Amino acid sequence: MKNLPMTLCALIAGTALVLGTAPGAFAAETDPQPAKDKRVRDDSDPDLPQSSHTVHGGNGEDDLQGTDGSDILTGEGGDDHINGGDGDDELTGGSGNDHIQGGAGNDKINGGIGNDRMNGGEGNDTIRGGDGDDHINAGDGDDHIFGGDGRDILEANPGKDEIQGGAGDDIIIGGEDGDDMRGNEGADTFMWLTEHNTGGVDSIRDFDVREGDKLDFTEMLARHGYRGDGSWESIKNRLRAKGSIIQYDPTGKGDAFADLVELKKVTPDLKKWLASGNLIVVGGGKKAD
Repeated sequence: MKNLPMTLCALIAGTALVLGTAPGAFAAETDPQPAKDKRVRDDSDPDLPQSSHTVHGGNGEDDLQGTDGSDILTGEGGDDHINGGDGDDELTGGSGNDHIQGGAGNDKINGGIGNDRMNGGEGNDTIRGGDGDDHINAGDGDDHIFGGDGRDILEANPGKDEIQGGAGDDIIIGGEDGDDMRGNEGADTFMWLTEHNTGGVDSIRDFDVREGDKLDFTEMLARHGYRGDGSWESIKNRLRAKGSIIQYDPTGKGDAFADLVELKKVTPDLKKWLASGNLIVVGGGKKAD
């Protein structure tokens, strides 16, 4: 029996699950009120292979903790907290406003319905927000992020990430390497929080001023000491266009420009966009928290 993968289904509403804990007997404790969960714990033999754990949380507020193996954790209904731990996990929030952490490994994460917060952690992850206003942080690695319907905040991080906003007015934040970004439907805002990328040039494949898309450099400029009035004269030594590529100079002296982002099939007119509101340099979009 020691070589059999474990499948654990907790279908009682409101159950917290922690897999792969210290040796002992299997223990279960549930709250009589289904809205709030206590604990169900797998205290199985630590020598069991951590390879195939399947958990369904039920309709309460579940706390599902994975192992070092390849876990399948599903929150179903309720505002769940799910942590995959190490391994290549499949994590699904279901309905509710869920918090999902991928951990190390190449994970597949699906928020489902609700306003979810997700972090891929380390590894090359695929994260889908689903319906709702989601906040997704790619984590480290070469990740694929899909916002889905809703007003999502989608953050790239170290690694070459692919990000698609989906339907809705999304905020997409470029990371430290060469990320591939699409806003898809809606008036989307593309932001950068740090200096120009050192690992490659970002690309935006569907930037369209007619749909209300915007470039927001407020946070990045502020971090490099910009205290200007937002006029073109105050930023022309920090931002410029060269063909389809926007370049950035963190010094503000105009002699240290480096490529930041390429707008595919678009020739940026930064001075015009500043006047029309498609380029934001002060008082800009929502900062990621």
